[in-house]
Amino acid sequence: MATEYAPENILVNTVCLGILKSAQWERRHQLEAPEMALDAYL
Repeated sequence: MATEYAPENILVNTVCLGILKSAQWERRHQLEAPEMALDAYL
């Protein structure tokens, strides 16, 4: 997108982190798939 819009002086910045292990994901894992390993769930 940055190169596509550069001629129009539009800047595009992004950060794609992906899934991060957090308490929220751990709670969701326990509710949805407690039998599965957390790393496999993510």
